[in-house]
Amino acid sequence: MKIFFVLTFLLNTLFAQTILPVKIDDFTSVKSWWEYHRDGTVKNDPDAIINGNGYLKIRLLKPQDNMECNVGISEPQPIYPKKIKVLITEMRIKLLTDMQPGSRGWGFWKTAKMGRADNVAWFMEQYLKDKPKFSWSRFGTIHKRKVDIKDIKIKKNVWHTYKIVRDLKAKQTDYFVDGQLSHTSRGIAPTGRMAFHLWIDNQVYSRSKGIQRVAWPGESAMVVDYVSIYSGFSPGKIFPSQGAIKFFEKPLRFSSGKKDAILLNETVSVSPGKTLVLMSVIVEKYATFDNPDKLVLSANDDKGKMYAKTKWDGEKKNTVNKILIFDAKSEEIGLKAIGENTPFISDLVVLNSPTGKVLINDEVNARAAKDGLWKTYSFSSTGKPVVIYLSGVANESPGWNHINKSTHNEKTDDDLRIEVDGQDFGWNTENSFDGNRQFGLGDVIVLRRQIAAGDHTLKIFVENKPILNRVLVFQE
Repeated sequence: MKIFFVLTFLLNTLFAQTILPVKIDDFTSVKSWWEYHRDGTVKNDPDAIINGNGYLKIRLLKPQDNMECNVGISEPQPIYPKKIKVLITEMRIKLLTDMQPGSRGWGFWKTAKMGRADNVAWFMEQYLKDKPKFSWSRFGTIHKRKVDIKDIKIKKNVWHTYKIVRDLKAKQTDYFVDGQLSHTSRGIAPTGRMAFHLWIDNQVYSRSKGIQRVAWPGESAMVVDYVSIYSGFSPGKIFPSQGAIKFFEKPLRFSSGKKDAILLNETVSVSPGKTLVLMSVIVEKYATFDNPDKLVLSANDDKGKMYAKTKWDGEKKNTVNKILIFDAKSEEIGLKAIGENTPFISDLVVLNSPTGKVLINDEVNARAAKDGLWKTYSFSSTGKPVVIYLSGVANESPGWNHINKSTHNEKTDDDLRIEVDGQDFGWNTENSFDGNRQFGLGDVIVLRRQIAAGDHTLKIFVENKPILNRVLVFQE
């Protein structure tokens, strides 16, 4: 179950901090932490929700006016509190049909008694035939009695990226379309505990007439590339360099959706000598809705001459984690990643040493079959520090809420840990894959250790069925 889903950087006490675990669903599988809505006539439509092949498609077909007919995804309850000072959601969506009677939209929402919206930050369309008063396409903010709504035209059959930033520190809510700021609700930032919703229904809402339900013969549909929810102004994290670890970043970054978009452009200081560039990328194909994701990573010297390159193609089966190995001649290398559509970069590591040597480089690309000891590796060290690197995927336990840790079942999520010469680096730490933390988008272990000269043993232990993409040991 790949989330895109959700990645997080360890939090000691979630509610005592303003940092939210990063929740990302790239729709490569059905996630247990969404509520999938199939209300009314939707129950009888097997194609109302299509999910798990790199996109989510939802459609409402032939609703009836005597019942609520609703299809979509949401978090089961409002879970984002005001202690999260900066709350952000971003999603890429294509509307497949014209607006039908009812409503559709996406964003954050909390309702008060009697179903009245009192904390809202979202994009929404509504339509009732021959009733212009109840027909509109808008985005905007509601916080109790404060309202700031703006009109927007959303074209069908065109991909757009939408982003909402609720900033309690600045007391404003920002709305972006395709990376451009479209509007700021100044002085309005909902403080109520909200949840994410994305839906299509047959209901028209008004304060004067209440809810009006409509029947019609056709369909209303949309396709979603990804949804991400996080706090702070960037979901990624850069770790400090040390020894042979010249660069270590978790960008957690989608490309823009455009062709030949520069997704990564880094200059890394190195020493002339053995150099390894390791990057985990997720690419997909989208049936008839778009061309497949593609990404090319190249490493160049300080004059722009290429050392090596590799590529990912969503049309083909790809190794998620790939490696470039070369001898650097200069004291800087340039790394550039160029994407098409929305490839996702999970992590990037650069290892370099004038005396460097690769001791283990195993492309595993396999899922564990059972609990316990899974793999054993032997290597010999010169006594200089070694870097141990693993990349893989660990999924969360079914039904786990990434905000309320009390719902987590440690026995049912995926975990992976390592031992070196019997020294246990522990479960549920930065030195393990932990489904409670990483949610299946991909994770890495990067350890630099001083170990004695001689022979050593690396053991990998698992709980449940994490995926292991690569095991690497680099001698400085």
